[in-house]
Amino acid sequence: MHTIFFQISDRIESIQITEFPNPIQPMAFIEFENGYSNIFFLDLETGKWVEQDLGFTHLAEALGAQLRHILHDYSSLKKNFRWFLHLCLGQRSSIRNIRS
Repeated sequence: MHTIFFQISDRIESIQITEFPNPIQPMAFIEFENGYSNIFFLDLETGKWVEQDLGFTHLAEALGAQLRHILHDYSSLKKNFRWFLHLCLGQRSSIRNIRS
């Protein structure tokens, strides 16, 4: 768990960050002093931060800039697979999985 101080409008609030280890994208549960909480995650297609159930918000964008420096990148733990089709005398004989 991490605690950061974040400026919201004209005041500074402490924010509790609980990281979710996710092999696909950085993700965290954020709790604000005022009682608001939500899950924030990085959208891999756009590279923008998303506030769960609300989408691309100004809050997600502002928090994302801070979260990039705090959260771990678990994507290196992900195992990619390459698929290929084995051809034998012009006919398909099997589909195999090769781990990268």
